[in-house]
Amino acid sequence: MISRFLAIFAFVSLALQSPSRAASEKETVIRIDLMPISLSGNFVAYYSTNGKVNKLEAFETGMGTPVFYKGPRTLLLYAKEEDANPREEGQPPVIPLASVALPVSAERVLLLPVPKPENKVEVRALGVDAKSLAAGDYRLYNLSTVSLLGIIGKKRFSLKPGQMQDVSDSSLREKEEDIGVQIAYVQDEKQKMIYSGMWGHSVQARNFIFMVGTGNPSSPISVKKFHDIPSVRSIGYEPEKRESP
Repeated sequence: MISRFLAIFAFVSLALQSPSRAASEKETVIRIDLMPISLSGNFVAYYSTNGKVNKLEAFETGMGTPVFYKGPRTLLLYAKEEDANPREEGQPPVIPLASVALPVSAERVLLLPVPKPENKVEVRALGVDAKSLAAGDYRLYNLSTVSLLGIIGKKRFSLKPGQMQDVSDSSLREKEEDIGVQIAYVQDEKQKMIYSGMWGHSVQARNFIFMVGTGNPSSPISVKKFHDIPSVRSIGYEPEKRESP
């Protein structure tokens, strides 16, 4: 299950940085909103910024209010709160639980822990900005091994394994209503319905839908839904200082 999840995720075209390149750009300071989520159990880690240790929590059940971050582009996450404190001179360094290169141009970033063998974890950074994904839109990720197709409201979609697709329509941005959602998978040139339901839709919310492989032939995907509200400021947001003319 874990190996299948990792293999599929590796093919999603998300413009992610490699760890070696991220380390070389460690001095870059960025401003971004962190949005941690999880697809496989709750996740807790700690990080340091501006001399203060902060707790990062990710849940399967939903996403909390985004948290503002200003600091090095390489975000170091630690398993224990005390490990995230700056090291005093002569103290040995603590190996982080994970490190992740944050996107430079994005306004917000989804932080997704990906389980690895031997109880290790890798955190993926999925950049989000209002220009490409507005309130009322849906961003779909197919993290299964089957091809999927379906409909959200009036908009159809089609996703091969590992693909990402945005679903946007004027009706989704203008009207508050419940919308019908249907998802099928294609096997041997035949379609089989595997998900059908009604979702509450808000024109204020921006939606992230992960379709995760289960390894169960009778129910091959699990649908995980998250959303943020772009118009709501992140916790701890600091306006950017502008130089006097």
